[in-house]
Amino acid sequence: MYKEAVESCDKVVAMDPDNSKAHFRKAKALASLGQLEESIVSFQQAQRLEPKDTLIQKQLRTVQQELSRQNRKQRAMYAKMFDGLSRDEDAMRSAEGAKDEERTSQNSWFSWGKMLLVLGAVGALIGIWWSRSS
Repeated sequence: MYKEAVESCDKVVAMDPDNSKAHFRKAKALASLGQLEESIVSFQQAQRLEPKDTLIQKQLRTVQQELSRQNRKQRAMYAKMFDGLSRDEDAMRSAEGAKDEERTSQNSWFSWGKMLLVLGAVGALIGIWWSRSS
């Protein structure tokens, strides 16, 4: 229904570009379709033709406020999404960092354990050699 109204208004505007009612009705139909930016353009064209018409001014303000509200809502939604992503990334980095620290500490204990084992074996061999040579 609104699509047909927009098409009809486009035909009227094509024949008579200064028809403020056609611009106004097209703007209302576009707003009803959720095409707020296009609606604002049509309201502005109607306002240019009828600058003192308070109904056009009121409708234009209403659509501009609705567009502004939708933009704020959308920004908040994206901010929430990206905030959640950054928290997830921080948690993953913290978990990876903890794993790296654990590996490092395990590797250091493993290295120290091997070194002590080698030193113990060397000490035992020196002890055996010393006891045989005396």
